[in-house]
Amino acid sequence: MELLSPGPMLAVISQGGPPALLTGPFSPQEFLHPTVPFIILIVASEIAGLLAGWLASKMMAHEDVATFGNAARVWLFRTLLCFAIGFAGGLAFSMVQATGDSLRIMLVQFGTAGLVLLICLLVPMKIYVIGLLRALIIAVIVGLAEMTVAMGLELTVLKGATSVDHIAWLKSLSGSFSNKPEPVVNSAEISRAASNEIDALLNTALHPVGGAPSLEAQEAQVEVLQQKLQARHNSLPPDDAHEQAVFQNQLNRYMSFLNTVKALRRVKSTNPTPAAPGDTHGSHSPVH
Repeated sequence: MELLSPGPMLAVISQGGPPALLTGPFSPQEFLHPTVPFIILIVASEIAGLLAGWLASKMMAHEDVATFGNAARVWLFRTLLCFAIGFAGGLAFSMVQATGDSLRIMLVQFGTAGLVLLICLLVPMKIYVIGLLRALIIAVIVGLAEMTVAMGLELTVLKGATSVDHIAWLKSLSGSFSNKPEPVVNSAEISRAASNEIDALLNTALHPVGGAPSLEAQEAQVEVLQQKLQARHNSLPPDDAHEQAVFQNQLNRYMSFLNTVKALRRVKSTNPTPAAPGDTHGSHSPVH
């Protein structure tokens, strides 16, 4: 059974090799604070919206008012007013969410979205002196430009930056839109759960209840433990000394159990079980 071998990764670490050197290729996004990709997306999309609004105004408004200065004024007033409305809507949402009244929650949500849409239409109408339809076209062009830039960054430059930590941070910042808040699960909790699972498997393997299981069952435990340890190593934070120490302790316990199973297999190999009557092949060991 080849899985009884600790493998190159586990063998190197068990001999004192640093896990941080074996975590794979360096990825800068893994070390970004959750706010960094969020800020990059916001800034890039707002710049795209400003430029798109300027170009759209040249098509929808008179050339005398379709200037970059007016486009900047539209962007500034729209951003400030939408931020104020969003902030007030967030406060109102947090208050009505505590009541559990779904009707009030829906009214706050639709009311906030309606006011934001109204601002996006009224500001260009006032500055460019245009009608509702032309203002709506400008708003659609700006929205499409911002979405395109944000999605492009997420799929290219910031690919992988929206990890569990970033998503959890954004959820905790914006809040849940359901009546019951969703629990925030981050990578630290997932890592802790994986570590606890490995500890439980090691305790079962090293201290079996009701007598030692069969050799085949112990070999299966080795296989499961090696898979769990490999996955745990791949997700191990390279700069977390505590997590690395915990992992090293688990690896040492695994190696102890592995050596025990290997010794049992050697004993069984030197004293093979007699073949049953009619069995011309004898007993074959799964271990190589």
